[in-house]
Amino acid sequence: MNTSATPVLYGVAVADDGNDEWPAAGHAILDELKARGRMALIAAAPADADALVERLRTDLGVGVLRLGRALADTPQPPSVSDVESWCGDATVIADLDVLLWPEMNMTPLHLLATRARRRATIGVWPGDVSGGRARYGTPGRPDHHDIPLRDTVILRPRPTRFPDEVPLTIERIL
Repeated sequence: MNTSATPVLYGVAVADDGNDEWPAAGHAILDELKARGRMALIAAAPADADALVERLRTDLGVGVLRLGRALADTPQPPSVSDVESWCGDATVIADLDVLLWPEMNMTPLHLLATRARRRATIGVWPGDVSGGRARYGTPGRPDHHDIPLRDTVILRPRPTRFPDEVPLTIERIL
């Protein structure tokens, strides 16, 4: 993958994917995640995130788990091991907001980071990712989270006109 990194103020390297072709660039991202044990987060509005997840599923053949569906039939909050078990072979984990509810007593980014040490893992972050932080909810509310990110790849969807264009940009928070 021909990428160059440009440092920005808060210590993030931003990749220039201009010369890459899809899906080879996507496979290179998965290889990087596997080799370095680094998690990735998709940071986008829900519709854009869903479109990117679908591209990853269809073009790269990755498995996708939507935690909302997995948790819908459980009568009580699951344990971390339950959630890990449900994730199975999935690479992309969506609906992380259900794990951010105070009743869940779970830290989804820790779950993803731990999982990433064993296999390529991409989470769809339901809030904002900026300035090297993942945020969710409103300050003062019980579901509010403001978490510093470290050793994380941020994937942001971008529009494409042709199927071989890379449908995302990459930021590496080191």
